[in-house]
Amino acid sequence: MKPALIVIIILVVVIGIFAARNIYELHHLNIVNYRLTSKKVSPENSLKAVFLTDLHGRRYGENNRTLLKLVAKQKPDVILTGGDMVTASDRTDFPESIQLFQDLMKIAPVYSIPGNHEKRMNQPGEPTHRAFLAYKEELIENGVNYMENDSVSLNSQITLSGLDIDPTYYNKIRRNFYLPEQMKKDLAEVDRTRFNIVLAHNPRFFSTYAGSGADLFLAGHYHGGAVRIGKHVGVVSPQFVPFPKYTRGMYKKDDTAMIVSAGCGSHKVNLRLFNQPEIVVLEIHGNLV
Repeated sequence: MKPALIVIIILVVVIGIFAARNIYELHHLNIVNYRLTSKKVSPENSLKAVFLTDLHGRRYGENNRTLLKLVAKQKPDVILTGGDMVTASDRTDFPESIQLFQDLMKIAPVYSIPGNHEKRMNQPGEPTHRAFLAYKEELIENGVNYMENDSVSLNSQITLSGLDIDPTYYNKIRRNFYLPEQMKKDLAEVDRTRFNIVLAHNPRFFSTYAGSGADLFLAGHYHGGAVRIGKHVGVVSPQFVPFPKYTRGMYKKDDTAMIVSAGCGSHKVNLRLFNQPEIVVLEIHGNLV
C-alpha cells in the first residue's frame, strides 16, 4: 500500500473518531459537582442549587425528559439559569423553552437571567422584540423569577442577585470592558454579612466581579471553549477570541469565587470536543471552624 494512501486512511479514521466523539458529546449531559463552605452560612441555611446555562433550545430527550430527570435526581432547593436558554436567530424554540421552565418549576423555584441572546432579542426595533417580550412575560406568569439587576433572599443568610449587562459588552468587534463603576450602577452594594451569589452570564469580567464583595459568581457564555485542550484550556470564545481565560471550572480571586459552566447546548457551529455539556450542582454549607 502506498504511503500517501496510508496517510489518507489514517486521516479519514481520525476525522471519523473526532466526528463520532463530537456527536456523542453534543447529546450527553455530564453532572459537575461543586461544594463550598462559608462561615456566613449556618447548617440550617445550607443550600443545594442546580445551575443550567446556554441551552440554546437544545433538547435532551422528548420534551427534555432526560434533562428534567437529571435535574430532579439532584433534589435541588433552587434551580438557577444563566442565560442563552434560547437562540436569537430562531424563535421556534420559545414554546419548548416555556414548557421546560414550567417543568423545572415543578422541581424547585427557578431564578433566571438573560444572556446575550435574550438581550439581542429584547432590543426595540429587532424583529424578535415583541415575540420575546411575550415569551418573557409568560415565564414570569408561570412563576419564574426573571432577574434583571435585582436581588432576592434565598434564605435568611444567602442572597441571590441577577446581573443584566448591556449588549455592548458582547460586541465581537468593539470589545468594551465592564468597569466597576458600571457594576455599582447595575447592582446594589452587597451586604457582606450574608453569602452573596450573583448570576452573571459573561465570565470575561471576573476582575470587576471580584471587587464587588460578592462571594460567588455563576457564569457560562463560552460553552467551555468549544474544544478543550487538557483540563484547563478552552480554544475559542463565542466572540472568536482564541484561548479565553475563563472557560470552565472554578476560579478564585481574593475572597470571590466564580464557577463557569461549559453549558448545556451550542448554536451555529455545533462543536464540542473533550468538552461535554454539563449541569452544575452547587452545594453551599456552613464552616464553623
